[in-house]
Amino acid sequence: MTILQEPLTGLAAFVHAVETGSFSAAGRLLGASPSAVSKVVAKLESRLGVRLLQRTTRALHPTAEGLWLYERGQRIVTELAETEVALREAHGPRGLLRITAPVDLGRHWLTKQLPKFFAQYPEITCELSLTDRFVDLVDDRFDVALRMGEAADGPLIRRKLGPTRTSICAAPRYLRRRGTPRHPKDLAAHDCLPYARDGKRQTWTVGNVTVSVTGPFAADNCDALLAMALSGAGVVLLPRIVAAPDVGAGRLRALFPKYPSYGPNVYAVYPEQRHLSPRVRAFVDFLATEYPRSLDVL
Repeated sequence: MTILQEPLTGLAAFVHAVETGSFSAAGRLLGASPSAVSKVVAKLESRLGVRLLQRTTRALHPTAEGLWLYERGQRIVTELAETEVALREAHGPRGLLRITAPVDLGRHWLTKQLPKFFAQYPEITCELSLTDRFVDLVDDRFDVALRMGEAADGPLIRRKLGPTRTSICAAPRYLRRRGTPRHPKDLAAHDCLPYARDGKRQTWTVGNVTVSVTGPFAADNCDALLAMALSGAGVVLLPRIVAAPDVGAGRLRALFPKYPSYGPNVYAVYPEQRHLSPRVRAFVDFLATEYPRSLDVL
């Protein structure tokens, strides 16, 4: 019996098991239980009369025959999936788009852009997860991730959208009480509200000046730092997408306008595919246009 007579579900289960190294991970991709994936692969082995996978308690490893089949079967499974997507979206981008982004970037920037995206592509629906943990796109079945800074994304495609622009701000009541710093080096004598993660407080870079700051409060969330700054507790460094509304309303005053300040780069990250889904391509192209445009405004 030839491989052409084996149901494609068996071949797809085998290919995903090799790629992910486990039946559990393959099951998440296929929407099936690990036992169901294992049974389908076992049936494929029985049909072919060869062992395709060496099973251990820790991982799966293809045999020589399994590697031969994977190298050929992976192309078949990929092309079939791409053909199915192309047929479903032949009349334009449509379907469910699953996105993940950091909390601050998602809440203060991305959610404000999505209505414009949906107006352009009304056949696309979206699920958005905002989290500061590192999300594995393949295991968690996301189409696109927004990342801030460098990350070990392996074979994923990382498309640079641009840097984050930052502002050093303080509430007028704080400046009346403590005075207005005239130079970034003056921050060493002020109550500052730094971003902190894993017990490490970040230093601030303003233009080409780097300052170690101290103060009564630190947090790993920009909304918390913003709230403290608005209360008059100290000086804060925030992404402009977070600070801009309060600076525009006069609740915060931006300091050192002659010293442009930038934070980590923002990237759109998505799985590498020869023929990218039209809805993913449309969304990534939208981000690549809108993010730099927002930097010009802020």
